[in-house]
Amino acid sequence: MKKFFFLVVLTMLTAVNVMGQSGDKLFVDNFSINPGEKLAVSVNLSNPDTKYCVFQFDLNLPKGIAVALNKKNKLDVKLNEDRIDDHTLTSKQISDGVYRFTCISLTNANFYENSGAILELNIEASSTLTDVTMTGSIENIVLATSASVETKLEKTTFTITNPTAAGITAISVDQPADIYDIKGNLLRSQATNLNGLPKGIYLVKGQKVLVK
Repeated sequence: MKKFFFLVVLTMLTAVNVMGQSGDKLFVDNFSINPGEKLAVSVNLSNPDTKYCVFQFDLNLPKGIAVALNKKNKLDVKLNEDRIDDHTLTSKQISDGVYRFTCISLTNANFYENSGAILELNIEASSTLTDVTMTGSIENIVLATSASVETKLEKTTFTITNPTAAGITAISVDQPADIYDIKGNLLRSQATNLNGLPKGIYLVKGQKVLVK
């Protein structure tokens, strides 16, 4: 069955190549995420003039940002059933920070509507995330119609913001002070230094402190 499935994918994605349709776009909106947080993010498809039934693309995420895993230890992603409900989705991590998603329909059912989310995924940020702004992208975008006409779309990018990292202050613990993690959990009581703490952001004397 797996062999047949991949043969179908290969057939659809090696169809007649055409240039990207005017106005067609696969993208993720800019979003903010705090260290240690999980966030639901949508992959959106705008296809005003063309009906598609297949997609494949690579999602590139910066260091410290990843697609979360579900209870089965698989990527926590799902199709948006308001637009896609007679299709099979496969997803995998192909290298550090790069994830590939493929969606096909054995009945050549078209996606509903011409705009909106087609894929929903849970993103998680490392608890030691310190970058204020980062860039992600969607690349190698391939769409196909039920007539096996393939369309390749241009790469799109999006910005990820870490609001917690804004306003970090480099201070020394010259007097005993309590040290908290960014969630407000007490890590050390009346500490006199930051030695031994993992890389990340901490709260000391009401200020955010970066340990590199």
